[in-house]
Amino acid sequence: HMLGKHEGGNERYIKNLALNLIKYNQKKHFIKIVVQNDYFSNQNVFSKNNLLKINFRNDFYRIFYFLPIKFRTEKCGIIHSTYIAPYSNNIKTVITIHDLSFKRYPDFYSLRERLIFNYLLPISLLRAKAIIVPSQFTKNELINFYPEYKDKTFVVYEGADKCFYKISKNIAKKEIREKYRIDGPVLLVFNSKNPKKNVDIVIKAYKKMIHWQPKLKLVIIGVKDNLAVRDLGNIYIFNNISDFDLNLFYNGCEIFINPSIYEGFNLSIIEALKIKTIVMAADIVVNRELYENSILYFNPHNAHEIEKIVQKTMKTLVITRRRVVNQYKKIAYKFDWGGNTRKMLAIYHRVNQK
Repeated sequence: HMLGKHEGGNERYIKNLALNLIKYNQKKHFIKIVVQNDYFSNQNVFSKNNLLKINFRNDFYRIFYFLPIKFRTEKCGIIHSTYIAPYSNNIKTVITIHDLSFKRYPDFYSLRERLIFNYLLPISLLRAKAIIVPSQFTKNELINFYPEYKDKTFVVYEGADKCFYKISKNIAKKEIREKYRIDGPVLLVFNSKNPKKNVDIVIKAYKKMIHWQPKLKLVIIGVKDNLAVRDLGNIYIFNNISDFDLNLFYNGCEIFINPSIYEGFNLSIIEALKIKTIVMAADIVVNRELYENSILYFNPHNAHEIEKIVQKTMKTLVITRRRVVNQYKKIAYKFDWGGNTRKMLAIYHRVNQK
């Protein structure tokens, strides 16, 4: 249901899981994808029989009435959804939990979101035959809050979307300059409505950076309402840009900075690493688990440290990029959609046998 809603990493997860299930599952007609309108119309991989089109804005109607009826009509054996599964007595469910930030940082969520996570999620966890998490860190978090589900929780990593690919940095910079009127070295960072993204710390550090690098630009992709910035100056904020343009910024920036204080996987880091971009990220447990030595770490609460790492990296861009690219090559196999989709199919098979 979230496909086409600009849901960021969660939407990309569903999209790529769907595409790879069709690719790697031998009985392709067994896979059915719930979509908003014509989301997959340009993919040329789904037949009409694979798609269940819906257009309901009311989540409760969709979860408790429409989808359960639709799935019974379609004679589905397994439902796989994120967080909250449609309610059905006769169909086995698999759910993906991307992270437990709603438990660690409940104040980051609206009242409606807290009610859903506190009352509907426990029902889905209880009924699920398997729970998918994107990292060992997230599994540990899940076990911490819901220890009774340890034995049915499985780690399956994610991967980057094929829409992100390496292009010439000069070409990317040229297109950014012509389309967005941004010239000079660029730092890239993402924001969302959730404060866990912690973008203000980068803005604070950036205001110190321009004293020694006046031409340096800060590009923020995402919402701006929750940012502590009044005078934009060389700070550019864009929301809902196309994947094509996002790929331009990944390729054209000098450094991609991810200051998030809590993540379950951090998909944007993989997207940046895939195209050989230098990544700086918060020194948090999940980043150490997944990305090892392929990124530069910093204290996500220390603007001065961020400034100093950027300053050092800007002086050694070529050497640093070569080093992190070589480090990423050692771990890239973990984020292969093919291998991870086969793991998912094995979990479905296990659930189906129960």
